[in-house]
Amino acid sequence: HNVTLNDPGVFAGRAIAILSSAYQQVVVEGKGLKDNETTYVEEFINAVLWEADQNLIKQGYIPLYNWLCEQACIRGRLSSRNLVLFDGNTLNIDITPWDTRYNTFAFSRDGLNWIGYETKRSSYDIESEYEKVISGADATVVDLWSNDKNFVFIGNESIEERNHSFGETPCIYQIVPSGSMLQDDDSTKFQGESIYALDRNIYEQLNKCATILMTQN
Repeated sequence: HNVTLNDPGVFAGRAIAILSSAYQQVVVEGKGLKDNETTYVEEFINAVLWEADQNLIKQGYIPLYNWLCEQACIRGRLSSRNLVLFDGNTLNIDITPWDTRYNTFAFSRDGLNWIGYETKRSSYDIESEYEKVISGADATVVDLWSNDKNFVFIGNESIEERNHSFGETPCIYQIVPSGSMLQDDDSTKFQGESIYALDRNIYEQLNKCATILMTQN
């Protein structure tokens, strides 16, 4: 009898649930600022986050904070594309969270130099967003941003190249400050650890013990 326990999934579920239930509080402080001035800024930031969540929900995503909680626990890294756009007098807050497993990126001394996000999307999604008809049921889409351009690739074909005036790459890629910060030769693989850092090797032994007990019974 081969037994695989669900301990890793239960552990992750509890950790993510605890983080997701935490109350977020925006606090603005500054020398010489009065309470009504800091409150105004705090309310604006809360409104921005609310607007970003509404955009995500309309597109079928989960809210931003809940997404980031899972990414922090499981991936050990956080990433998103952050656009602030004006359509006439309408302000559009477009914060799209990215799964860091599918990021490619490069940093320079001035910050994030460029970053790309690769996803597999259906032909319907591609046609509705990019007005591009593909032959198959789905295709790989890469959304790549640098400090002055945005490129979109579908398969091996570049379908879009646009200049932007944000002055920087409008995305973030942040390593969660967990794991080793030592600089040994193999240190990179120990940076931005998931919540399994200290017990990932235990689960195999637990499964082995459960298998032996089940077989004996």
